[in-house]
Amino acid sequence: MPLRLLGAGLLALGLFTASEARALAFTLQSPLVIDGTNNAGSGVFGTINPVLTTAGALGLTSGNTNFALTDVLIVDVTLNAGSASVGGIEFGDSGAIFGEPVGAGSFADVGDQAPSAVLHVPFDFIIGGVGQFTFLPNQLDANETSVRLFVTYSPGLVLNAGDTANFMISSGANFTVQGIIVPEPGTFLLLGGGLAVLGARGVRTRRRVR
Repeated sequence: MPLRLLGAGLLALGLFTASEARALAFTLQSPLVIDGTNNAGSGVFGTINPVLTTAGALGLTSGNTNFALTDVLIVDVTLNAGSASVGGIEFGDSGAIFGEPVGAGSFADVGDQAPSAVLHVPFDFIIGGVGQFTFLPNQLDANETSVRLFVTYSPGLVLNAGDTANFMISSGANFTVQGIIVPEPGTFLLLGGGLAVLGARGVRTRRRVR
């Protein structure tokens, strides 16, 4: 297939994927470590992990969880050996006080700890609008990883690369940690590939003219 046609096809498919097939997925820029420097003496040690896919069956949900129509912020949480248990997790974009979440939910991941209840909370006086995930009575314990957890927002209005997300962890005493969010990279692979091929085609054309 000629490079020009391949590039145009990939570009069109990438634009369709990013703007039509579904809204953007966001996750953490890097793993967010919970340790003695930020756990407020709670005894919670672990990591809030970037998650790079929205594929899979949904578990508990609240509100609008259609990934074709909403932007989504998605993570999971792993507790280290010896960590205190966690009874609840709330998270959302820290700048989203006026861009309220429209939904929240979890995936039905096999073998991991799922929340017993999920709510999307339009306004929380502590950290703004959040997704609220309750792990009581079955707590998230040491050596366990939560299922994937997500919060959804109206597309293009709230979530932006470089935003700060707040995560409030409940473990006897509550504490909050923060991380930077970025778009899930798979959203842009086809778009980037199409542009790269079109660029290569342009270089070849200019060389022939010379």
